[in-house]
Amino acid sequence: MDGRGARALMLAACAAVVSYGIHFWSPVLVPVLLSLCVAAAGQPVFEGAQKRGAPSYLAAALAMLVVMGAVFGFAVLMAVAGNELADSLPKYERAIHQFQTQAAIELQQHHLTRLSVSVARFDFGKTSTAAAEGMLSSAAGIFGNVALVLVLAAFFMLERAVFYQKLSRIPSAPRARDVFHRALGDVQKYLWLKTLMSGATGILAGALCAALDVPNAVLWGLVAFALNYAPNVGSLVAAILPVGLTLILRGPQPAAALAAGYLVINVVIGNVVEPKVMGQKLGLSPLVVVVAMVAWGFLLGPVGALLSTPLTMVFKITVGHSDDLRWVSRLLGNFSEARDTTEPPLRGSLAPREAQ
Repeated sequence: MDGRGARALMLAACAAVVSYGIHFWSPVLVPVLLSLCVAAAGQPVFEGAQKRGAPSYLAAALAMLVVMGAVFGFAVLMAVAGNELADSLPKYERAIHQFQTQAAIELQQHHLTRLSVSVARFDFGKTSTAAAEGMLSSAAGIFGNVALVLVLAAFFMLERAVFYQKLSRIPSAPRARDVFHRALGDVQKYLWLKTLMSGATGILAGALCAALDVPNAVLWGLVAFALNYAPNVGSLVAAILPVGLTLILRGPQPAAALAAGYLVINVVIGNVVEPKVMGQKLGLSPLVVVVAMVAWGFLLGPVGALLSTPLTMVFKITVGHSDDLRWVSRLLGNFSEARDTTEPPLRGSLAPREAQ
């Protein structure tokens, strides 16, 4: 095996070890990563308060109050909408049972006996309860450490200035400081713009459900807002429950209209508005975004799926400042970066032979 193959094998082994470590330490890493994102999102409030003469600790407290207010408001809305859903569950169970019985009869009339029996025996109540418990446990895992996340985020914001001073004493500080500053700036822009786009998606989805007289329209709007943070597929997943419920309660035509409305919202927001607003800020290939969501979701759970894009952005920026790994950054980049030839040629034994 030549030097190139040995280095590639070593790189793959290191990636496997790091991935296992991330998965193993996910209970520790998840609150830390959430606090870093909260700190990045609250940094503009922190800096704005400091510019107006507020002490650092007071600015950090104000930023955390803003974040806590947003989280508390979202939690209250979800609780109210969830109570409305709980009150409507008996009606939904009766409608689902009728739909299930009718579907089994239709299948039996078409001589699909086995499928008809399976549909008739399907225990929707048990399945829905298990799904609800899974969703609640995931939500509890995310929000259960809110106090820890907020405290860590406050310390991260307070530590930022000291961290810059520490970097200035390191021989390679200019490059490390550039990486840190660019990664923080890109993550901040992504979080704020993604929140804006998710808010627009949630409002439009809720308005669509209300216009089509879908029950619990506020809940479905909040679900669309939350799941839109999962890139590309989150907003589509958010449509499954309201469309399925509409199919059972009102029939195929209203369900098809609702599905078409969700599709239009996703196409307009995800493929027209969001790229124009964000421009090339992400710098990631669409395929990379989807694969990263799956990979980070496997390593860190639901939080990893939600934070997959900023985590991949930070990774891309970091390896982009390494001569030996810049090619990885280019592979993760979008088409415009692939056409960019202004960067210096790749160096190192892992670079393609044509570039050496």
